[in-house]
Amino acid sequence: MQDWQLEKQAARRERNSKVESGEVIPFYVAALGIDRCYGGPEEGGWWYDVTTVLQVFKVWDWKQAHTRLKELKEEYPTCPRGRHSVIGGQDTYVRTFRKLEDLPDENHTRPRYE
Repeated sequence: MQDWQLEKQAARRERNSKVESGEVIPFYVAALGIDRCYGGPEEGGWWYDVTTVLQVFKVWDWKQAHTRLKELKEEYPTCPRGRHSVIGGQDTYVRTFRKLEDLPDENHTRPRYE
């Protein structure tokens, strides 16, 4: 097995043991938006992605998480054309995270073309 699979199994065992002992561990449900932005005219034009954390909920069980997932999908529908379309649009993803630190960083700065 690979390292990330072993880490995932260890984290799952840790969470299960805490739940069995009566501890409840919160986790997070988040909506993420990814837009494609024009970088500049160099070499025929280049593009880059901008990630935005749209909304985050702290949940305590899977029933509550399922409810929040449905709410976020209704509130932030993904564009049917997607960010790779000529017309444009934001791709929206709804994901769960064990910790707030696991959320991707927002990047709103234009990268430097070199």
